[in-house]
Amino acid sequence: MVQYYLLDPNSPQAMLIKQQIIELSVAFGVISPFTSFGNPTNVEDEINCLHRKCSSQMSLNSGNYPNPFNPSTTIRFYYWERYSNLM
Repeated sequence: MVQYYLLDPNSPQAMLIKQQIIELSVAFGVISPFTSFGNPTNVEDEINCLHRKCSSQMSLNSGNYPNPFNPSTTIRFYYWERYSNLM
């Protein structure tokens, strides 16, 4: 990450470093400052969906991510339509 901050963020070298960090973060489940630069989900679409009360959509109430330094993790999600036969 030190190399990234020494470069112009728009330079090809910085963009390559950023992409490598994002890929490693996702592969190993590690959250880094670079991870937030990626766009794994389109948050604006999710927010718009909440306002429209979309059905057949799921929302993840994020805030507590799996982390090797936390003894436990609770992940809450909301499913916007009735469901049955989960098993």
